[in-house]
Amino acid sequence: MATVTDVKTCTVTACAYNNEGCTAEAVTITDSGCATFISLDAHGGLPTAEAHVGACQRANCKFNQDLLCTASAITVGDSEACMTFEAR
Repeated sequence: MATVTDVKTCTVTACAYNNEGCTAEAVTITDSGCATFISLDAHGGLPTAEAHVGACQRANCKFNQDLLCTASAITVGDSEACMTFEAR
């Protein structure tokens, strides 16, 4: 895998890393959604929204190869779910 997958959009407004986009350096996607989500009254992460998928634990997703995401980009929805998920 030559490149990393970008977090194109995140609509989870309650997440401390969401500051007009995901500002975490990398996120982990699990069966229940974005495991990087944290609800705090502070903003965290990088100064710009340039997050990537660091790990994907959704082994049943067609984009999962060796626990890495091969999609060009993902969208994280309001419920913290990866909206790019497609079953194998």
